[in-house]
Amino acid sequence: HLPADRMDEEADRLGSIEARRAFRLSNGPLIRAELVRISPESHILHVSIHHAVFDGMSMTVLTSELADIYQAYFDGRTCPLEPLAIQFGDYSVWQKDFLNGPEMKQQLGYWKKRLEGMTELDLPTDFPRPPVKSWKGDITSTLLPKELTDKLHSLAAHNGATLFHLQLAAYMILLHRYTGSTDIAVGTPVTGRTRGELEPLIGVFINSLILRCDLSGNPGFSGFLGQVRETALEALENQELPFECLVRELRPERDQSRNPLFQVNFNHHRSFAQPGTFGGVSLTPIPSRSPGTIFDLHFFMVERKEGWRASCDYSSDLFSRTSADRMLGHFKRLLEDIVQHPEKTISQLEILTDAEHAQIKDWSRRPADYPRDATISSLFLETATRFPQRVALESGGLVFTYHQLRTAASALALKLIHSGVNPGDPVAISALAGPEMIMGHVAILLAGGCCVPIDPAYPADRFAMLLDDCGATHALATAGCENSFPSKWKGTLTLITGIGTDTEIVELPEVAVNAEHPAHLLFTSGSTGRPKCVLLPHRGTVRLVRDNDFISIGCEDVFLQAAPASFDASLLEIWGALLNGGKLVLMPNGPGLEEIAGAVREKGVTTLWLTSGLFQLMIDEHADSLKGLRYLLSGGDVLSPSHVRKTLDSLPHTKLINGYGPTENTTFTTCHPITRTDLDKPSIPIGRPIANTTVHLLDQQLRPVPVGIPGELFTGGDGLAIGYLNAPELTAEKFIQHPEFGRLYRTGDLCRLAVDGCIEFLGRRDHQVKVRGFRIELGEIEAILASHPMVRHCKAAVRGDSAESKRILAWAVPADGATPTPDQLSAWLAERLPSFMRPDGI
Repeated sequence: HLPADRMDEEADRLGSIEARRAFRLSNGPLIRAELVRISPESHILHVSIHHAVFDGMSMTVLTSELADIYQAYFDGRTCPLEPLAIQFGDYSVWQKDFLNGPEMKQQLGYWKKRLEGMTELDLPTDFPRPPVKSWKGDITSTLLPKELTDKLHSLAAHNGATLFHLQLAAYMILLHRYTGSTDIAVGTPVTGRTRGELEPLIGVFINSLILRCDLSGNPGFSGFLGQVRETALEALENQELPFECLVRELRPERDQSRNPLFQVNFNHHRSFAQPGTFGGVSLTPIPSRSPGTIFDLHFFMVERKEGWRASCDYSSDLFSRTSADRMLGHFKRLLEDIVQHPEKTISQLEILTDAEHAQIKDWSRRPADYPRDATISSLFLETATRFPQRVALESGGLVFTYHQLRTAASALALKLIHSGVNPGDPVAISALAGPEMIMGHVAILLAGGCCVPIDPAYPADRFAMLLDDCGATHALATAGCENSFPSKWKGTLTLITGIGTDTEIVELPEVAVNAEHPAHLLFTSGSTGRPKCVLLPHRGTVRLVRDNDFISIGCEDVFLQAAPASFDASLLEIWGALLNGGKLVLMPNGPGLEEIAGAVREKGVTTLWLTSGLFQLMIDEHADSLKGLRYLLSGGDVLSPSHVRKTLDSLPHTKLINGYGPTENTTFTTCHPITRTDLDKPSIPIGRPIANTTVHLLDQQLRPVPVGIPGELFTGGDGLAIGYLNAPELTAEKFIQHPEFGRLYRTGDLCRLAVDGCIEFLGRRDHQVKVRGFRIELGEIEAILASHPMVRHCKAAVRGDSAESKRILAWAVPADGATPTPDQLSAWLAERLPSFMRPDGI
């Protein structure tokens, strides 16, 4: 209880960093003890000591001396302890000399070089990191059986390492598998008693070291264990530099939510030595701990008689108890596989239990019965035969029955066949939204062709490029749209004249088309500057709209076709209605919010799909118009929780569904019916795979990731595209053959599994973005902007956090001597890019 001026004076005299800390932290006694009598022969001695003056090794010293004194007094002897040869003050002097000597500079140089370029470890957490660390934490543990630890001992010795080295290596591999990072840095404490004279002292000698290892190149376990051993030995040779000095020298950016330099820790120690005699008293240690935690994650190993106990001390601000238990389970499974297969590489080592493998496999697929071998065209004919007088189309006050649509489309299909269309041939169609457009789509498929919709509003250069890329030799157009085609097409173009009132059905020759033949060719943005041509089979669309499990479709349903025909969402709208006997309400090109709301309200629409941005605007301005909907589907970007809440409040009888999927898997891959419980989650889930679709979250080595851990989403099943037209290398890159799961498409999307099997979307691995519901490769915009003769360098990016606020911006560096204006560059892009890809500002 020194006055403040004496405290500073005494701290400066001692010189030790830890001693100064002890004096400045203390505002009362640093050690308290109380004896609690439970019964005449049972007591609990509780000793509370501030960590500023007491470390783990001090516990062994304290209990040993306490036992010696207790035994001596029990025997009637005086205190048997010899005076200490040195005091903590002597150590403080040595430390002060070290801090001013050449060895300190040498060790500081080592650590600066060793930690150069080190980045924060990005651990996947259950909860967002708070801006200020609260220190709240909890602990969980598991026992490693003695048989396992004995084998680990033997394996470590065989590799010239210690059990600490092996367990630390396993911990680093676990962190690597959780984060995908190959640069893993872990903190670990050392006793700091580097001289024999320090062994009997009570005080703080402990220091923190940072062990940083490189896991790149997928090394074998034995080789990596050797790296960990060498790293640990080097660190011990440079352990005398106090961690506080290292922080002061490196000056990491101050962050109240994190510890400086490292957030994960690993500790390994044997049980402290218990005294052999205690005056006939049986001594039993009672573990106790603070409810707080210093680190984000702290694994520590403690030796017990029955084996080693692995404990996980975790920040409850970041992790749930379930996740912490799962981490320990993965650590134990990893150690078991290391013992069984030490020859494996670090990516081959198993971290999932058999039960987890089975659960994840069960979540990854949803098999169901549906007409798997049918084509779109055969199912349309079947539906038209079953419901000839039902209304198939409604547009601008006009209605057309299934019989009328079939009759007109069959006649047009016969023309295509006579003009030379063969099964699978691409047939381009440029049409304004309306019944003639639908008639053209149906006719192409009835003729056995592959439908290639091209928006007539595209710039002429892009329109011609898409025609060339798809390899179409036949084309359809509605009145006015024929002018979009280059002049060489004028003589071979077939004009769609409209749906007449003919009642006779034209008999079509049998067309040799099956479910695996291409039905649609859709263009998606490409990073090289040219769009990619995605070939979708009949089976993909049939599995989307027939007997699916995300919505129930019947002949009483009314779909609104608001998406452009060149957009994959139109497959759900058009064929969801026409292959189930429902009605398709057609909208003019580019309908506005009021037009969509009016059509939903007045036409009795039951099923509506909107992009995320359009959905949010519609809910803000026209929610009342949507009250008659059975299903409201949205997707293409992250949904706003506030708009979801408003939807659930204002449309209690409408099922709101979050749909996710790339074009390469035919519109939808996963769907999630949203409930109020989803509002408490970090983001609205994208759900589970739809029927006859598979979804796998894999790491960089194509192995399944555990629950809660980010992985790239790969998808397969009956919706999978045939590939990219005339792009075998790109097809081979994106459509892989997995040894266990078969043919899969790698989406590039990062996701993770929740504990209930739902998938959460996290972001992209690459530069692809979603804006206004459209998939856009920024590289395509950059490639076209860079082709301008007055541009030397350029960059495109997306700004805005929500779906409705996202916009594309571009920057250009003029070529030498050039002075292009933003208007000139915007005009250049307008001639080559569709409207949805053009930057909002340059």
